Amino acid sequence: MRLSKLFRLSTFAAMAFAAVAATAVAAEAKKPQELLRELQNLSRDKNATLEAVSNAYAAVTSLTNINARERGEAAKHFVNAHTAKGKRETALAFAETSSSNTDLPVAARADLFSAVARSFADENKNDAFGAYRHNGFDRAAEIYGRILDIPDVTPDVKIEVYRNMANMKLEATRDIPGAFALLDKAVALPGIEPEQKARALFNKADLHRRVREYDKALALLAPIVADESLSSNFRRDALRRSFSVINAQSGAEAELKARREALAKYRDQYGKPFVSEGEIASFCAGNGVDIPWAVSYYRKAVAEWTPNPGEKGFPEIGQIQKAYSADGIRAFDKNFM
Repeated sequence: MRLSKLFRLSTFAAMAFAAVAATAVAAEAKKPQELLRELQNLSRDKNATLEAVSNAYAAVTSLTNINARERGEAAKHFVNAHTAKGKRETALAFAETSSSNTDLPVAARADLFSAVARSFADENKNDAFGAYRHNGFDRAAEIYGRILDIPDVTPDVKIEVYRNMANMKLEATRDIPGAFALLDKAVALPGIEPEQKARALFNKADLHRRVREYDKALALLAPIVADESLSSNFRRDALRRSFSVINAQSGAEAELKARREALAKYRDQYGKPFVSEGEIASFCAGNGVDIPWAVSYYRKAVAEWTPNPGEKGFPEIGQIQKAYSADGIRAFDKNFM
């Protein structure tokens, strides 16, 4: 069995090498980005043959002026074309042969396995009997796990792998303890940076949210939001996730209260609040809470608004309409025109 697999992989590699050699001269006349676009278009074309895709991939990779990122893009398009046509095993064999290819960035090699794994998972998601069969999720989890064997795989990639494997556990058999065990492996990775560990804890918090353990989710998110040594974008993401948890746990009024507290409390490295009054007004209008305040905010915004020739109308006009509609005010034109 092992010999058969090695034979298939070596044959696959030999065929790819032959295709590269046959198209090398013609390909040099075009720039990498031109050939990449052609390959991408073919990978998305339902009528394109896999032979055409293989030839286009060979044309790109035969170039001498192609960089590692572009090689990674080409490999991704090649895999996507094959998974789209149901040739998952071929795509997986290609990912295997590419896993030790140092001409490709580590993240790009990982992405090839991820693309194949997602294809297997989607097979279950689109299955009318997916609730009873979970072989696609199981196979996806196994393929995600192969990423951990890629030489020099980074902690960031490992954290993402454990998150994806945990998701497959949850989707397949609702194995909640098994999913948490995988996320705990990410948290316990040796030598990771503070932000990487915080990301692993964020993933764990999100699983608590999904299984409705809201207090546990908030307990993990709060320190991330408060830690000024972490990037502002990541802290803002954690804050927004905490808003969704609070809403799920206690409703829109509780989320509004949390948003207003955050407005006064959290700022990025430039002193800008993580939450703006405009976002709060939008939330109020969209969720039917504290509509009088939202209407007051929008009236003030319109009164202070100066037209910009590059803008098409008032940028928040839709939210103004929501706020007025929710408040039962019908004389919109009279108030604003």
